Amino acid sequence: MSCQPAFIHMDKNIRLMNFLIFLKYYFYKAAITSAKKDSAI
Repeated sequence: MSCQPAFIHMDKNIRLMNFLIFLKYYFYKAAITSAKKDSAI
């Protein structure tokens, strides 16, 4: 039972890291698409 909070805390950290990775990927993808639009124009 005493190990449960540690696992929950670890899960929160993993979710936060996944969210940050998703944000980085999203902004990277948005930057590429905007660059392609600029070059197309």
